[in-house]
Parts: sequence; C-alpha cells; structure tokens
Amino acid sequence: MNVRLPMVKDYAATILGGKMADVKIEVRANGPCRVTGPIDIVDQDGKAYNIPEGQWVSLCRCGASENKPFCDSAHRSIEFDAPSEAH
Repeated sequence: MNVRLPMVKDYAATILGGKMADVKIEVRANGPCRVTGPIDIVDQDGKAYNIPEGQWVSLCRCGASENKPFCDSAHRSIEFDAPSEAH
C-alpha cells in the first residue's frame, strides 16, 4: 500500500542540528491519536503543553471532546467509528 504523506520541512536538519526527538503518533481504531513525547503541543491561543519523553497524551479525533485538543473519551458515547489504517 502506498501512503501519501504531506510535505514536511526537515526540522531535524535545519533546527535540531540533525537530531530529531523520538515522537510516536499512534492512531487508535475508533478512538484518539495517542502521541508519545517528548513533544510540545501549542493550542490556538498559544498555550503550550509540554509532554516529556516517554509520557503520552491522547488527542481528540472524533470532534466531540469537551477538552479539545485532548481526548476526554467522548468517542465512546457517540460510538465514533473510524479505522486506524492510513489511506
């Protein structure tokens, strides 16, 4: 299967001097995206959330969370149905 990825600037080479942090993004079936840090997440108001190395946070994918961009498990009550495979 060919997965088409968006164009991404090579931050590892230009900003981090060739070293890129080990960030993992896991798309969970019928649920959120789980992001394992280290990573900084910045909301539309500029508030930053630092996720340390090895810790994770779930980001809403269903749109029903009252705590966006974070998941509050609302996907369960609305019976969110979405595969985890990339297309």
